Amino acid sequence: MTLRPRNFFSGAIDFAIFVAVIGFLKILSILPIHVQQKTFIFIFTSIFAPLMNWPTRIEENLRLVHSDINSLQRNQITHRTLSNLASTLFEVFRPNYTAKLAMNAEITGPGAEFLEKAISNEQPVILLSGHFGNYDVVRAKLISRGMRLGALYRPLNNFWLNKAYLKAISKTGEPLFPRSNLGFTQMLRYIKGGGSVALLIDQHMDGGLPTSFFGKLAFTSSAAAKLSIKYSMPLVPIYAIRQPPGNHFTIWTDKPIEFTNELEMTQAFNDNLELVIREHMDQWSWPHRRWKPSRRKGKIE
Repeated sequence: MTLRPRNFFSGAIDFAIFVAVIGFLKILSILPIHVQQKTFIFIFTSIFAPLMNWPTRIEENLRLVHSDINSLQRNQITHRTLSNLASTLFEVFRPNYTAKLAMNAEITGPGAEFLEKAISNEQPVILLSGHFGNYDVVRAKLISRGMRLGALYRPLNNFWLNKAYLKAISKTGEPLFPRSNLGFTQMLRYIKGGGSVALLIDQHMDGGLPTSFFGKLAFTSSAAAKLSIKYSMPLVPIYAIRQPPGNHFTIWTDKPIEFTNELEMTQAFNDNLELVIREHMDQWSWPHRRWKPSRRKGKIE
């Protein structure tokens, strides 16, 4: 079958991006790891992020939900956010380095004791987090501690880059389930077999629950709460918080969210994540189009 020009050119651009990114990472690999990371951060924040319009999107979201901060503060948060995102992307494609970071990360927070017992007792749980810090550090740490932990992931739009991405995150730990009907089916089978799963539910979800996030309407996936209620699995908020100078993490976990109903449990996680973000404003992925409908509908009262 002959590809239409649009598909052909789109595929060609995707392949060119794949070659550029992977080629750049291979060139960097001859350098010491910390030099690699600093170089990657500089190139990503200087070239790739502006090309994707990320600085503008970050500032727009900050104005939307944090109108009390001034332009200087927004610029500072934007710069540090891009640096964290670049660091995370670099670490994702360096799974051996991520494993070392995870090994040195301490598990803390009100839910640390519960999590330790869950690991010891092989109790299945749902770990709930967002695109914050480096979420793969959590997986790497808990898998190294013996937890049977699968994760749901969103495949990248770039076919070529997605293959490299999947290969990298698979080295951090398996099984991995793509965000698709097949992936959900595989994940359910894994849960029924006694496995724990890690989910990120901080992106806009068409058809999701109408919840509040930073005082704005944000449609959020109900999948975590549904699974938690149906299979009586504790819903545990957990975050890998990047510490200065940037190559050290603390894994902070809260107590399990109280079993109530889908909306209340999902809102409880949003509130939990918001508190963590407010303490570390530059570690969440602000380029996300999290509040798509909120610009039209405003606040939730």
